[in-house]
Formats: sequence, structure tokens, C-alpha cells
Amino acid sequence: MVMTPRERYWLTCGNKEPDRVPIQFSGHASSIANIKDTGLYGYKAICRFLNISDYEEPVGDFGILNLHPKIRERAHDEFQVVNIGDPGRIQLKDYKSIQAERHLTWGLYSERKSNHFCFPTEKMPFLDKTSPKDVDQYDFWPDPDNPAYYNNAKEIAKKLHENTGDIIMVNSGYTAAIDFIYQNLRGFSNWLSDPYMNPQFYIALKNRITDISIEINKKFYQEIGPYVDMASYIEDMGSQDGPFFSVEYYRKWIMPWQKKWVDAISPLTKAKIWIHSCGSIYELLPSMLEAGFEIINPIQPLAKNMEPWRLKKFFYGKAVFHGGVDLQKLLRLNKVDLVVKETKNLIKTLAPGGGWIAAAANNIPPDIPPENIFAAFDTIYKYGRYPISID
Repeated sequence: MVMTPRERYWLTCGNKEPDRVPIQFSGHASSIANIKDTGLYGYKAICRFLNISDYEEPVGDFGILNLHPKIRERAHDEFQVVNIGDPGRIQLKDYKSIQAERHLTWGLYSERKSNHFCFPTEKMPFLDKTSPKDVDQYDFWPDPDNPAYYNNAKEIAKKLHENTGDIIMVNSGYTAAIDFIYQNLRGFSNWLSDPYMNPQFYIALKNRITDISIEINKKFYQEIGPYVDMASYIEDMGSQDGPFFSVEYYRKWIMPWQKKWVDAISPLTKAKIWIHSCGSIYELLPSMLEAGFEIINPIQPLAKNMEPWRLKKFFYGKAVFHGGVDLQKLLRLNKVDLVVKETKNLIKTLAPGGGWIAAAANNIPPDIPPENIFAAFDTIYKYGRYPISID
């Protein structure tokens, strides 16, 4: 029996085998990186590869949110993304780069350089702040009552839920990324050292970010909760070789605020709670699951201890895995025949028994040949059918 994507998703989230593996090729972290095309590849090259000429300028700070429908169809994408709104940005006249902006969400300074997007450290609003009073006096805290966050979201989600069988994911963007926001208000090194050097300030700033994030997301999910299948939270916590911090540090200085967010949002929706964290987070996974996260993305298979076999062996039935198609070597450096072979191996490892949603192991950068991208997703679509039978 052929299932709808939504039926497929909920069975696999319950660690049961649907008719085939669900596939995502869209959204904030499973799309195409929104950076300047370099060389032969990138978004425009993919459009040319598929003979698409009517594409729009890409939108999104990381993954392209407005992928052309023909790209999503060609990659067998089964998701629809509903975005929490953005109050907008101010173009900066007093900043050297003509592409510099200030976000009206959190007041972050951002800059688009030649081929990437960044938050310059020297412009971080709390870089030199040290007092809880500075938290109270900051002028750019988001207003949870701003209608820009919620504009038409209920109507969009309800229509998608009632008129399609697709999997509906919320892209919470900067509104559900507590430590990411702390890092870019305060600086990465300060984020890690503040708990030891200035814990009173750390707690004050972290509490303010968390409370605002919860308030925005509560208002959002109170409207759209019944209509969505996946709720998103974004927090990079790993490098190639391991987490940024110990398990003990995570449990004391990161997890309590994440759990507070999950505990506030999960009663408002049937959606599974998805978290994006790059890198090697194997050691943190038991605590992350304890915090209430249910779907783990992006599963970068070459990071330490993130091999698909290891995750399947030790966390099957405890977490749903989302991602896993390697971008560091497999799609970047190999020919199509090897891409097909290794993607089959990935299917054999992660698909049995459900619990896996296939996607790229992050947004696809502009040095990946288009033929390799579609070879991988075609292979999942063709061979990811249950019962799995691959020689």
C-alpha cells in the first residue's frame, strides 16, 4: 500500500517500517546552502542542471528556504516548511560593508561577505557587557506581541495539513536557538567561559533569551500546533572531534534552558521535537534525549562516533535520526557509481526497523556536483523501500 508522506513519517518516528524511507530536501538545515556559487556548482548550477530558468533569488541565512519546486520534486522531498516570521532587518549606514545589516530579531549584526554569512565578533552587542543591568537596558529585545512572527501561519499550516499529505515542519529560525543567540550577542569564547567567570551575568542573559524564545514559540504553536508534525530547535554543540564541552557542562549550563523550552512547547503540539546540532554530539545524546529532543539532525557520519552503525546500535528506539548523507567526502569527492554504492550502504544501516528520515548531513555547499546530489536521493527513493532488500 502506498502511504502519504505524513503516514510514512509517523510510522518511522514510531520505529516501525512504512512503505519506504521518508525524504527531506528543504528547510533551514536540509537544503542548499545560501552562499555565493563558486566554480561550477551551487544553487544556480543545480537549476541549470535541471533546466530551470524561472528561479527566484535565494532566501535564507543558511539553507535556501525558497527552493524551486522542481528541485524539491526532483529530490523526492516530502516536507512542507512553515516559517516563524521575521520582523526584518535594518541596512547599516555606519558599517563598512554595504551588505551589513542589523536583525530586528535580537538586534544581531550580520554581514554577507564574498561567499558566506557571518556575525562579526567586534559588532556583537554584549561583547563587552558584564552586568545583569546590561541585560535589562538592552534596546533590541524581541517583542513577542509583534504580529510579524505569526503572520498567516495558522492559515498556511491548516491548509497544508488539510489539503496535502506532506510532512509539515516548523522552521523556528532565530526564535528557537537559545545558545546560538547567546554566542552571537556575546561571542563564542564568552559563551563558554561566562558560566565560570561571570555566572550571574550568564544566567541573567540566558534567562532573558530563553523567556522571550518561549513566549514567541508558545504563541506560535498555540495557533498551529494541531497542524504540524515537526517542531524545530537549533543549537550547534559539536566539532568534528567531539562536543564543545563535557557532558557535565552540558547538563549544568546548557540542558536546563533547553529542557525549559521543550517543556513549554511540547504540550502545545503533537509534533516531534527536532534539534539540529552539527558535529560530534554522541556523548551528549543521552542527555539531549532526556531534555526532550526526539529527532536528531543532521547526523554527520564522518564526525567522531557519529557513524550510522554506531547510532543505530546504541540509540535505535530512543531517537529518530534525520540526515546522514555525507557531504564532507562522499558527495564532494566521488563519482556517481560510488555515491550510489555508499548510499545503499547507508540505507542498509539506518533504514531497517524505521527511525530514519533521509536527508543531507547539513545544507549542501556549492562544491558538490549536482549529479552526485541527485544520485544519492534517487538511490534512497529507489532502494529505501520496505522490506529493505539490497545486495
